[in-house]
Amino acid sequence: MSQSITSRDIEPLIDQVYALATEMDGFTAVAQHVARLSRSRSCCFMLQDAKTFHLESGWFWGMDMEWAVVYRDKYFQHDPTVIEHFKIPDGQAYASAYHCENAEFCESIFFREWCEPQQLGYFAGAYTMLDNRLALRVTLQGDMSRGQYEPDTLHAIQALLPHLLRACRINQRFIEIESSAQALSDSLENGRLALILLDRNSEVLHCNAEAKSLMRGVISVRDKQLRTHASASQKLLDGTIRASLAMLEMSSGETLLGGFHVPIPRTGKSALSAYVTPIRTVGIPETGPWQGDYIRIQLIDPDARLDLDAGQIEQVMGLSTAEARVAALLCRGLGTAQISEQLNLSQFTVRDHIKSIYRRTDVNRQSEFVAKAVYALRPALGAAPRLD
Repeated sequence: MSQSITSRDIEPLIDQVYALATEMDGFTAVAQHVARLSRSRSCCFMLQDAKTFHLESGWFWGMDMEWAVVYRDKYFQHDPTVIEHFKIPDGQAYASAYHCENAEFCESIFFREWCEPQQLGYFAGAYTMLDNRLALRVTLQGDMSRGQYEPDTLHAIQALLPHLLRACRINQRFIEIESSAQALSDSLENGRLALILLDRNSEVLHCNAEAKSLMRGVISVRDKQLRTHASASQKLLDGTIRASLAMLEMSSGETLLGGFHVPIPRTGKSALSAYVTPIRTVGIPETGPWQGDYIRIQLIDPDARLDLDAGQIEQVMGLSTAEARVAALLCRGLGTAQISEQLNLSQFTVRDHIKSIYRRTDVNRQSEFVAKAVYALRPALGAAPRLD
């Protein structure tokens, strides 16, 4: 094995840096290669506060993780190589003057309690600022038998550093995107609302498990597009999606309320209700996994029992107390006769309430009202309504 990193080693290392930038723990493999090429016991890439020296995160290879945790929690503040390190100009690699042959260093707590038990005696590295506070620091730790680091190795680290910085920024952005995607996916899977998201090309971005269950045998996804098994409902669905996209073009609001109801026929069951709503959320980066503008489709099974609170229906949908009580039972799938019996009202009174409910909420049928009620109560519920 070579005694130092040479120029021949740098190009494949740089290629590897960028190749691994979009892996959650990709830089650990780079640290491994740098350590082996430089004859180091370990190599660390760390994100460290340039003023307090607090270690926030990093990639380690060749160091026992228990020792790494101890360093992070205690010994970084006793490490004289860190202070020495940050006195060096940004981007300039150095071989530390503090090593096992330095009497002053050997008297330090850092050497006696952290280095000596691990038989670490020589250090080298470089840093560059990631932002106004955090620095990306590369540090090599060599055995006591190693000897000082060679100029070729320092030049190689210096050449590698700007690529590590760019790759680190790529990696951070990748992690942010992955985390955002996972958070949104988790939120869509949480509860029992059946939800589909479409992008501005009408392509399916996400379809949660509840939606997939209701779609079975009724709606499919082909070439990323939703396809119903009835031509009339397909035409209506396509039209409402186009209308939703047009609303997005005309509005600058954060979130567009309202939407369109599409009944989708099912064999031997009530028609499935699809409530199509255009959504605009400010603050989602265009480069993120989910666009700021999208179409939300909520599927409702009218044959399922939905327990919605009458008080919340009254408050959110602007109904009277009596209408809200009837509305809650409509959401449970009850018909006029059943509501009449449960509330001890005449069927004529129940019909009048239902007509008023439909008029106030601008719907024409029970399934459409249920879909609209579930959508309207979503913020107030905080969680999915219970389905039995």
